[in-house]
Amino acid sequence: MRIKRRRSINEIVAALRRIDQMVAGGQRLTDVLRQEQVTAMTFYRWRKRYAGLSDDQVEWLADMQAQIADLRKFVANLTDENRILSAVSRELLADPAARRARVDHVVAMLGVSERRACQALGQHRSTQRKVMKSAKVANGQRRDADRSTSIRLGIE
Repeated sequence: MRIKRRRSINEIVAALRRIDQMVAGGQRLTDVLRQEQVTAMTFYRWRKRYAGLSDDQVEWLADMQAQIADLRKFVANLTDENRILSAVSRELLADPAARRARVDHVVAMLGVSERRACQALGQHRSTQRKVMKSAKVANGQRRDADRSTSIRLGIE
């Protein structure tokens, strides 16, 4: 049994033209399809898509399919790179404070929205916007401690 392979557009159009010539010459369609090693379903699908295309149109269609294949490869590579960067950013930005600083940096440097930066860096927007109470308390206690120390030492 023949191994199936995908044919190029040029091969398909050439096969359609050969089949049309043989059928016009008096041969039965089923015999011609068997000779070309094409099923009836495939023949009718090809005829629906490619019948009547000029050589210029076939060339243009082949170029477009090649460009689409290249773009798909490009998108796949970008997706892989994005996954890698996401994994690295999670390791480097383990705590919310580091992520908060990185989000602010990305917003300032790249001009993207805070929402987009948070999404890209894995930071929840509410964490970005709200500073933890413990950080506020720690800052307030430090100020109070500094003030009481200065009062005790008479340095006001």
